[in-house]
Amino acid sequence: MNKILKISLIVVGSLLVFILSFFLFLLINGSCNLDYTKEDERFPDWMNGIKDDTYLHEVVIPGSHDAGSYGMNWLGETQNYSIKEQLELGVRYFDLRVNNNNGNLIIYHSIINGSEFIPMLQDIKEFITNHPTETLLLDF
Repeated sequence: MNKILKISLIVVGSLLVFILSFFLFLLINGSCNLDYTKEDERFPDWMNGIKDDTYLHEVVIPGSHDAGSYGMNWLGETQNYSIKEQLELGVRYFDLRVNNNNGNLIIYHSIINGSEFIPMLQDIKEFITNHPTETLLLDF
């Protein structure tokens, strides 16, 4: 019985070490490994190549969940790039969660308040003015 208990403890201990190592690996390497810092002229105007008679539902549109959460504390941040950077990278669908906080429109994620929304809206306006072939979907 003592031998079975030792073997069981070794198996359970090994399993725990494996699981903890796996989660530590995810924690350390959980960020996006793709290099989006290189400029590519295709991204800001990628919709320009779509034929005019194409319906919107026929296009695969890159989107961003909790798009405005860049810069929040680690509990609320789900994006590594600002709205302006996401636009330049080709994102065209934006999940934006806007809250009225004492008259100020701010982005929020769950119970965490983030950046002001108006500067993001100005970035969106500037982008769409400079790239009239692009279609943006803003989901509030």
